[in-house]
Amino acid sequence: LALAQALSYVLLAPAIVGHVLARRHRGYRFNWRAKLFGALLFAVPCAAWSLRSSPDYLVPLQMLAAAPFFVWALLRYGLVGACYSILAVAMLAFAVSAADRGPFVHGDTRLTIIGLQLMLLWGSLAMLYLSVMVEQRRTDHAGFEGANHRLSLLAGNLIHAQEMERSRIARDLHDDINQSVASISIKL
Repeated sequence: LALAQALSYVLLAPAIVGHVLARRHRGYRFNWRAKLFGALLFAVPCAAWSLRSSPDYLVPLQMLAAAPFFVWALLRYGLVGACYSILAVAMLAFAVSAADRGPFVHGDTRLTIIGLQLMLLWGSLAMLYLSVMVEQRRTDHAGFEGANHRLSLLAGNLIHAQEMERSRIARDLHDDINQSVASISIKL
């Protein structure tokens, strides 16, 4: 029961909050290529977990079959994508396990459920940690771009000030030489 409740807090709350915040801050654009690529990556765990029985040495590879889909969703859509990808894989894992297939099936139903929940909990915590790191990196990158923009504006203002000072000095020198030549010609 604690694992089932932990999964809802780890997955649903960030997904809902992130979805609301993403809709508020960014415009939504539908990208067919990205969706197709995501569907192909989601097909990998579908195919890997659809095996009725597999050798014991393939079970770790089957467990990691969803990792490319997780990473793609995280990098493409951030926290919202990570949460939704975990939800999609969780639903797939429960459906496959209910059909008595995949790497999560054990002889006892309770062991199957606990194994699924533990895998999803640890996967969720890892994805949320990685999503925080990715969001922090994006925020830092945006801050660096803002600082770079301000620095380029400052450099432009500095060059403009230098040009203005040079033209003032040239004007002063020009006027001073003209006045000196005019006064010498009057004296002559």
